Amino acid sequence: MNEVALGPTRYATLTTRNLDSHVHAWTHWLEQEIFFEGLVTSGQAELWQQPDTEGLRVCWLANNLGEPWLQIVEDPEATYIDPFKYSGWLSLEINVQNVDTLAKQLRESPFTIIGEPANLDVSKDIRAMQVVGPGGEVLYLTEIKREIPGFDIPLARCRIDRLFIPVMLARNCQDSASIFLELGAISEARFETRITVVNQALELPNETRHPISTIQLHGKNIIEIDAIPNIPVWEEDQKRCGIKEIAFTIQQSIAGIALDSGPFMNYTAKQITGGNREKIILLKAPL
Repeated sequence: MNEVALGPTRYATLTTRNLDSHVHAWTHWLEQEIFFEGLVTSGQAELWQQPDTEGLRVCWLANNLGEPWLQIVEDPEATYIDPFKYSGWLSLEINVQNVDTLAKQLRESPFTIIGEPANLDVSKDIRAMQVVGPGGEVLYLTEIKREIPGFDIPLARCRIDRLFIPVMLARNCQDSASIFLELGAISEARFETRITVVNQALELPNETRHPISTIQLHGKNIIEIDAIPNIPVWEEDQKRCGIKEIAFTIQQSIAGIALDSGPFMNYTAKQITGGNREKIILLKAPL
């Protein structure tokens, strides 16, 4: 691996107003497992630059392979918002083995289906559905049938695996992509495609195509950036439900905070903010 390298994606953090019901939804309907329960520590609050979050309840979830990848934090003061109406992290794209079976499973669940299973515009070998979770988090549940030329992405290893593509809404691709390339991402590809759920949410014609940037990371992961010109930016000092941050492994040394709890205890972590107010956590493994 190069001395400067970004990836893979290690975890996502969600904010919810009710931790117990949110965790139940993910464990019962999406087959994730409780890995760790505790409180937000002083070190974590310092990382977020939010001292008032210390002491909030937190739960880490893992896939059936025992890999922790999702942190859910309870904040009763957070505001529920429409995730399609602001720039920043939009969705967690998760590997699944059979998306059509999963769609049937989720019909009576707390996850609202906003996009039925369909082959993607970019490849008939990628089939996905879209849902919105209890905290307003958008999930792309994606079945990849075989390796896709031009994309280095993984196949699902269990029925519902883990995050492999965080998706962002941005005012433009270039500014948003540059930060990840500077941090050590491998490459960028740009194209245009139809994004049905975005078109529906923004009341655009169904055939509207949007500029897309895909950032190839180390570890067979990708970041997707969907360009929506003039999309509003969320006020940074207002608490919101949904996707709080995405954390990535970084190879080079960083000046940060040693995490003091949870599955990544003793990792060095640093938070940066992208041009769309998206929170990015860089993680350096302990020596």
